[in-house]
Formats: sequence, C-alpha cells, structure tokens
Amino acid sequence: MILELIVFLLIGCMSGAIMSAITGGRAWILVSAVLGFVGALLGTASARLTHLPDFLPLDVEGQRLSLVWSIGGSLLVLIWCISAQVMVSNRQNS
Repeated sequence: MILELIVFLLIGCMSGAIMSAITGGRAWILVSAVLGFVGALLGTASARLTHLPDFLPLDVEGQRLSLVWSIGGSLLVLIWCISAQVMVSNRQNS
C-alpha cells in the first residue's frame, strides 16, 4: 500500500513537472504535483472500476498498477485545472 502511494506520488510529480514546464509557472510545481497525484489515483481507480485493460502494468506489492491509466488521469486533472485557470483569468480581463 505504501509503495503504491509512492509510485502514484512519483507519477504525480512527473506529470506536474511536465505541466509546469509547459505552462511556465514555477510557483505551481507543488500544486501540480498534488493534482497529478490525485489524478493518478482517480485514473487508476476509474480503470479498475470499469474493468479497462492494463497497459504497461507494474506489480507493486502484489497489486497491479497500470502506468498508462495513472499517467493519463494525472494529465487530465492537470489540463482541467489549467484550462479552468485560463477561463477565470480571461473572465477577469474582460
């Protein structure tokens, strides 16, 4: 369980670093890592609930962890948050 959370945290940090590099925001690195972690949890949980196939499975303490679904979930959450931020800033500038 602990090792699985560490893997999710690493995936979240990597996804957060990628999104911070794309957007150019250094202050958002920690927030992006936390959101990436949440997205990795949500992506894996939704894949397990809908019985989607595992792509690039990783065995962590007897649990199968799909890297594709966890990375995809974290990137979707980060993209959603960034698009919400852009919409709010556009609304304030109007």
